[in-house]
Amino acid sequence: MTEYRLLGTAALRAHYVTLTDKLISVIEGDDRWRPDEVVFLDKSGRPVAWLVKALWPVLARVVGRAIASCPAHRARSSPHSSLCSC
Repeated sequence: MTEYRLLGTAALRAHYVTLTDKLISVIEGDDRWRPDEVVFLDKSGRPVAWLVKALWPVLARVVGRAIASCPAHRARSSPHSSLCSC
């Protein structure tokens, strides 16, 4: 039986949250540009998409009294991948 360890140490988990926070800041864009859709490539992009989706409500900037909306994103493993939003 295979034993799984999910993001072993607290330091590693903190590092992933920091990197996800930086990515969310880029995705949020600025007043001049903001993406309509974010594409995560192949299977290696799925964990990144999951982290962004899970942490968006916590890490996204608050605009007025509402959290900034997350652009649609898709895993690009198939041309028929479904869109999902945060």
